[in-house]
Amino acid sequence: MPIDLFTTFAERVMDRVEEVLSNRECKWPPSEDQRMLLGMLKAHRGVERAMPLGEICERMKLPPRVVKDLVQDLRLNYRVQVGASRDANGGGYFLGTNREEMVQASTQMLHQAVTMLRVVRVMRAEHDSEDLLRQIRLALTTDIDKEEA
Repeated sequence: MPIDLFTTFAERVMDRVEEVLSNRECKWPPSEDQRMLLGMLKAHRGVERAMPLGEICERMKLPPRVVKDLVQDLRLNYRVQVGASRDANGGGYFLGTNREEMVQASTQMLHQAVTMLRVVRVMRAEHDSEDLLRQIRLALTTDIDKEEA
């Protein structure tokens, strides 16, 4: 979908969902489970309408780990803006409606990644920090290069 100045973030997200559901602009066709999950999330736009993981699992008859893997695949391989909220009263998955929501949804992931990298640094001995940073930069830029190809 062409982006213009008047297209909102939420409209771009929904356009991408429709592209994936109709297998347009995709590297490969989405699985039936991916299509089912996207179909459910269409009604859950915005963090305030997040769909709890338990409800998704129940409706899809899948374990939580499989649903989480589906979400990760939709994010990474299909570029769908699926957010996650860990709010005890209304957490779950949702389609992003604005950039701020997605920054907020990814903040916890960033903190978790940094914590994990600190553990890796300690496990590999602290003198490898510069090498570890180079590996991370290479991995991130290689992913970006693949996306743009």
